[in-house]
Amino acid sequence: AWTSLNTLGSNQNKVNGSVISLATSAAAEAGNVVVVIVAKDNVQTTDGNTSEVTSITDSAGGNTWIKAREFCNGQGLAAAGATVSVWYSKLTNTIASGGTITANFNSVTAKAILAWEFSIAAGATISVAGTPQDLANDGADPGSMTMGGLTSQQYLFIRGIAAETNNVNAITPTASFSDLAGTQTSGGNAATNMAVRGEFRIFTGTTATSDPTYVAADCASVFFAL
Repeated sequence: AWTSLNTLGSNQNKVNGSVISLATSAAAEAGNVVVVIVAKDNVQTTDGNTSEVTSITDSAGGNTWIKAREFCNGQGLAAAGATVSVWYSKLTNTIASGGTITANFNSVTAKAILAWEFSIAAGATISVAGTPQDLANDGADPGSMTMGGLTSQQYLFIRGIAAETNNVNAITPTASFSDLAGTQTSGGNAATNMAVRGEFRIFTGTTATSDPTYVAADCASVFFAL
């Protein structure tokens, strides 16, 4: 069975570069599952699935990180929209408290990252179920997304959001969902910044709908089930 454990922290910066790292606020134990959401200035200029985040690495080493989904809200110009990329790992090796989790990509300016730890039954195999969903919202609150058509069993539903904003408010999660504590860059006008947000639900069934409340911005979202 899935169980939510705790945040592993978040980080953000607006220094042009090809990585962003967070320092883990707790140990992430071997055998547990860590979900990482990366929000960044877009490189692709059209809406669609991308490969802008090339890998996730961590200070423990030996852990395999899998990209669950990545989506770009292109806005017709690099850095005019947002890209969200969500990864997960069923850890082979414990990441110590104060260790690092790092996202790697081509150089961009505004970027943010968060990580959350979950536990799962020993010996369980983790995979993305069904067909993940993508959504671009332009100058609007992150919209409603439905993940359905699944075989009835317990799932961890994850919504990852990248929003081109410096708004410091947490999202108001969808009913029965929980907030994945995010962060955002600051300085300059809202459109030069990037916020990472997310929510999750552990649910037994075939369908779930995510529709959190946040600020109006150019947003890229992915929604999937593990």
